[in-house]
Amino acid sequence: MLAGTHDMMFDAGATFTFPFVWLAGCEPVDITGFSARFQAGTAEDEMLILDETTGVAVGGVDGKFVVSLTPEQTALFMEGSLYYYEFEAVSPSGVVTRLLRGTFEPRAEYFGA
Repeated sequence: MLAGTHDMMFDAGATFTFPFVWLAGCEPVDITGFSARFQAGTAEDEMLILDETTGVAVGGVDGKFVVSLTPEQTALFMEGSLYYYEFEAVSPSGVVTRLLRGTFEPRAEYFGA
């Protein structure tokens, strides 16, 4: 299975939350016992890696994942630079499935906090 492509834009310095549901056909995949990781950075350097202990919520029979970045995490990304992300789910038996990937584009703050 090839990962889906979804390009995302977000506000640097603000909380960014991205929920999605893993579907097989029209039915949610049961992700009970799964772990997950969200990685973002340039093609040369991973700047941010999140898992279920640092910003990725993993559902159950509903197939739902929620990625949440703090304002401090989104502030790491500079407007005008090209970033990428990948989201992977890991089954209880260790099978890694890349579900999503794409560009990850920040918009700068007008008024820095």
